[in-house]
Amino acid sequence: MTQAVLLIGFGGPTKADEVRPFMDNVLRGRPVPRERYEEVVKQYERIGGASPYNAQTSQFALQLRERLRKDGAELPIYVGMRNWNPTLRETLEQMARDGVQEAVGVVMSTFRSEPSWDRYVQAVDEARQAVGSFAPVVRYLPPWNEDMRFIQAVAQRVRETQAVLISQRQKDAQWIFTAHSIPSPLDAASGYSKQIARSAQMVAKILEKKEWTQAYQSRSGHRQDPWLEPDVNDLLRSLAGKGAKDVVVIPLGFISDHVEVLYDLDVKARETAVNLGLNFLRAGTVGPHPFFLSVLSVGVRRLLKIQAGVRPPGPAASEVVETAVFESGTPDPSGGLEVSEPEMRKGRGAEPSAADRPTPRIIVIGAGITGLAAAHRLMELSKESGHPVNVRVFEASSRAGGVISTRREDGFLWEEGPDSFITEKPWAAALCKRLGLELEMVGTNPAFQKSFVLRDGRLHPTPEGFYLLAPSRIVPFLGSSLFSIKGKMRMALEGIIPPAKDVADESLASFVRRRFGREALERIAQPMVAGVYTADPELLSLRATFPRFLEMEAAYGSVLRALLAGRRKRSSEKKETGLPASGVSGPRYSLFMTLKGGLFTLVDALHQKLPAGALRLHSPVRFLQYNSGCWTVHLASGEAVTAQAVCVALPAPEAAALLREVDGTLVDLLKSVPYTSSATLHLAYPRARVNHPLNGFGFVVPAIENKSLIGCSFSSVKFSGRAPEEHVLLRVFLGGESYSKRFANLADPKVIETVLRDLEEILGIQGAPSFASLKRHAFSMPQYTVGHLDRITSIEWRSKTVPRLALAGNAYRGIGLPDCIRSGEEAVERLWNSVFSETPEGR
Repeated sequence: MTQAVLLIGFGGPTKADEVRPFMDNVLRGRPVPRERYEEVVKQYERIGGASPYNAQTSQFALQLRERLRKDGAELPIYVGMRNWNPTLRETLEQMARDGVQEAVGVVMSTFRSEPSWDRYVQAVDEARQAVGSFAPVVRYLPPWNEDMRFIQAVAQRVRETQAVLISQRQKDAQWIFTAHSIPSPLDAASGYSKQIARSAQMVAKILEKKEWTQAYQSRSGHRQDPWLEPDVNDLLRSLAGKGAKDVVVIPLGFISDHVEVLYDLDVKARETAVNLGLNFLRAGTVGPHPFFLSVLSVGVRRLLKIQAGVRPPGPAASEVVETAVFESGTPDPSGGLEVSEPEMRKGRGAEPSAADRPTPRIIVIGAGITGLAAAHRLMELSKESGHPVNVRVFEASSRAGGVISTRREDGFLWEEGPDSFITEKPWAAALCKRLGLELEMVGTNPAFQKSFVLRDGRLHPTPEGFYLLAPSRIVPFLGSSLFSIKGKMRMALEGIIPPAKDVADESLASFVRRRFGREALERIAQPMVAGVYTADPELLSLRATFPRFLEMEAAYGSVLRALLAGRRKRSSEKKETGLPASGVSGPRYSLFMTLKGGLFTLVDALHQKLPAGALRLHSPVRFLQYNSGCWTVHLASGEAVTAQAVCVALPAPEAAALLREVDGTLVDLLKSVPYTSSATLHLAYPRARVNHPLNGFGFVVPAIENKSLIGCSFSSVKFSGRAPEEHVLLRVFLGGESYSKRFANLADPKVIETVLRDLEEILGIQGAPSFASLKRHAFSMPQYTVGHLDRITSIEWRSKTVPRLALAGNAYRGIGLPDCIRSGEEAVERLWNSVFSETPEGR
């Protein structure tokens, strides 16, 4: 009797023009409101216009077939979809033509209920009836939700995900296990929610996590009907209200990263978390983890009565013409990373030793802070897991560090790139601590934590309690000389302006004008934002840069009410705990830190942690190729280096240039990220020559002031050890449209001369500086324009279709030092999971 395996999936559109036909097929004439229909269509647009479900399932089938072959079962694997191609009927017809008489049906669902199991079995029965008497008999693999090998696989995904957190934050992180919501009556009939709870409990027990929560997602029924709750977004809001910081979301009910994960979690839930100030971590779906493949292999062989090492009757898998779903390729021949079925004892499996595996090579392109953090994380993962890895970092220039560059001269210390990092985003501080640099970390001078804004040629203090766009304290705001009486009155009206409805991605300028008026935009919002993003607020996406203001508007109906409520809460906490309630004024300077010897100390420490020869300077990469499961990195020198995985830690346009022979669509998406240039100018003076008291950390300059600079930091006031006694060091920022128009093609002496005229007038400086150092950063600042998050979601989704490729850097989800470190670390964690779990697409 000829035997086979049939993977039974939901199906998904493989390209944009299939989305609506796919939706029509799923609904089959059911009366779904048109707005809900269009909402789902937009969800697919947000993840790149299609679903990777079919490609993922085909890859899964290939790897399961390979696993069965290793276990002595040469079985063909077929894939049939309930709602799309290849349909179950088409697949069963192909199986009949191939002479298959008996098949093990694997419903691609972990938990059993009427919608998640019974409908699939019914669809197979209907397809068999349509095929007729030649259709193979199908027997079903039972659910695996309590199989310890499956539980171990999920636990490993969680362990990999939260490894980015330092130990204490791992303990404090809130865990949410999620699964697809179903109608409550169907849950009562099947015990679906109890199955999920049992599996979650088993995972938590393995990882010694005592407290966790269970939530649901992707609800699709009528709102008046009872479905399983809470929704994951509601639970995130509840946890944020209780003071949570880190949230690990574990998609227990999903095997692979399709739309319910890529949109409902990676987009919608992540946006909710970010808006609430939560650090959102999403565990990988179990995918073709070796432990999970072992579950299926054992189950299939048991049902078909195949002993290990005994070939079943009928044609070998290689003799069978598979269905069209296998168009994505063959198993990765570079893998060689065999994972034998573990001996499961008391719920714990033993992985093969490192000696049993060939050492894979992972290449990082770019040795800026993103690339160095990525390479260092690979070495940490290697040490933690015991798996050796060959890490190579290729850098085109003569030095590592990218824009980070610390200079010293005559007792002065200055940063040509970033000069600090914010501790509210924990990744930079956490990395410094892991590198042993904790004692090197220094905060800002507590005596001068305020800033100024230029108006009519004079510096005016930012009102105490002013948070970027709006005041949280009324009296300092009313007494401020920064705004006119008319401007203050308009800003005060924000509390009665109704929130916007159904606003998609709005520009920062539009939001501020709508809620606070034109003067607030021109006098405070524009210069504050220019100092961070060097961007035009008319183009800047509020959702991508300051989503918390959108959350405030949604939650309180007003930003002012939200800020005042937050201040009352802090005051209450002060009374209860006796601790001071931290106020905010402009940038929250108490959150900024640097290193005593400059930020290049971090670069040097990362370099020192790499193996000898791992970092190759003067090694520009010309292009990348991917063939038959192997990457080839072509260097400008003519050398070609092969690797199992590649992390591209470069600006988006440079990444696009390297990938031109890999994926044209991804290249076009990367090219769509706009960039602008900037520069920093450092000036040193004897203290007696500067008339301004320098009783703050610096000032920003509104564009309407028509000056050459967008801001200036008093570096020697902000951080200690930056200038000799009785001297000052100033750090001037140039950027945005004014820089492009006025300075991009101007010689350095002319740029310095122009800036000095304005600075002397603003600060009352007399005489020439002791020295002036100008550093230009050409096209170094990505612009998070309106639509940025949609663009990045498309890039991320498309990059996942390229096996073992990761993109990292400031072009995607944050421009600061902590964001870059996080981007690099998370990128190589995905690659690590891909290489060491035999998952070509890194899921």
